[in-house]
Amino acid sequence: SVVGELAATQPERAARIAVDAVLAGIGGGGTLPALFEAANSAIIEAQREKPPLHQMRTTLVVLLANGHQATWAHAGDSRLYFLREGRIAAQTRDHSFTQAMVDAGRIAPEAVRHHEDRSRLLRTLGAPEAKPELATPPLIVQPGDAFLLASDGFWEPVTEREMEIEYA
Repeated sequence: SVVGELAATQPERAARIAVDAVLAGIGGGGTLPALFEAANSAIIEAQREKPPLHQMRTTLVVLLANGHQATWAHAGDSRLYFLREGRIAAQTRDHSFTQAMVDAGRIAPEAVRHHEDRSRLLRTLGAPEAKPELATPPLIVQPGDAFLLASDGFWEPVTEREMEIEYA
């Protein structure tokens, strides 16, 4: 059915809409909050145009870098890892139920990868109240620094230690 086809592709549609909006905004020199607002608005507009897509949501991570400094923002469980000297120096924190459980001391950070509730997200694009988490202040980039932007399809099976080994 058409409704079944729409439901099966909602995450992909939302992601494509978000990426297109961000790319268009970057070309216009948009700030991170403006890029996320544009992406969220575009998804909400698509929801209005096609009611079967009313629950369409996506996660997003965006890195803006100019060779001297970098800043990033994210919503959901798409992650940014910042590596310096072959080690993860920073990473985003998921906006998820399982991250809240880690923060409360109810589960260990390693348990997030395989927890039954790992896909329960507390912040996504496609919701009227969507707000990204911004990295502040901008990071001064040094030679050899690296950034990895990853969806849960990457970071669930690949540990942080494996990321560091591959980088080294």
